[in-house]
Amino acid sequence: MTSKKEMARLIAQMADTPETTQWLRERNEAMRRSLRDISLSAVQYDAVGGRSGHGDSTAEKVLKRAETEERIRTNERAIRDRLRLHSDLSLVMAEALTAEERTIIWGKHAEHLAWERVARKARLSRTACFRKEAEGMEKLCRAWDEKEKEKSKDT
Repeated sequence: MTSKKEMARLIAQMADTPETTQWLRERNEAMRRSLRDISLSAVQYDAVGGRSGHGDSTAEKVLKRAETEERIRTNERAIRDRLRLHSDLSLVMAEALTAEERTIIWGKHAEHLAWERVARKARLSRTACFRKEAEGMEKLCRAWDEKEKEKSKDT
């Protein structure tokens, strides 16, 4: 079962999704530009069948290209995973929580607001916010576990 602490971490991760995905996209674009700068020239051989020049720079370039392409693929998977989490958790929050609970949970766990500010934002007392946050997190954890269980049945 998903704990309150784990759910708070997922919500914080969800809040960071736009910045994280933007950073990963910019990083991928920079790596794609660097790939264009890595040109592979043919290996030159001397008359007796040996390579000319020092070291095998072509092999190094091939390895560098392969490593860069793998990092790009890894970043693209991370972007897809982040966006999928954001979408799934947004849907579960919308379905499982009231507007007040969403406001309180988002303020506390995504925006990292102090309880006084959460209470002002929700227009409730701190005590009411504590209670609604606890109830909402419990509902959210149950709904998230149910969604995860359904997802595992489909695969």
